[in-house]
Amino acid sequence: MIVNKLNLITLALGCAFSAGALAQNLSKSEYKAAKDYCMDQARTLHGKL
Repeated sequence: MIVNKLNLITLALGCAFSAGALAQNLSKSEYKAAKDYCMDQARTLHGKL
């Protein structure tokens, strides 16, 4: 259970940093799509806990 929570935290931090880096090079619509994808992945992982 603790490992799953750590995986979720790691995923969230990875998405936050990657979204910030991508924001510099993407259009607004591409950035929103990438952000939505990260949020979907986090929700999917969170649902498995």
